[in-house]
Amino acid sequence: ARKQRGFLAAKSPLALHVTFEALKQGAKLDFRAAMAQELGLSLAFLKTPDFFEGVRAAVIDKDRNPKWADANVAAVKPGRIARFFVATTPPLQFLD
Repeated sequence: ARKQRGFLAAKSPLALHVTFEALKQGAKLDFRAAMAQELGLSLAFLKTPDFFEGVRAAVIDKDRNPKWADANVAAVKPGRIARFFVATTPPLQFLD
């Protein structure tokens, strides 16, 4: 448990909140709705500074020392989490 806590503490506080919310919402979704949610989350993360900071820290500079937008999970405002859960435009299309 301590090892896992340390692992999670190194991750983006915003991403942790969004992931937890996605798991809660995803438990109630069918496959198509879950895939639409995943697409929306992926596209939304591409617009966040934390995504680029994570890439910088892991791939570009390789310093493994990201500076997340929020200092910790308590600092993340609920409104920032909600913005990840809006429908994609245009909606995801499935081939039948």
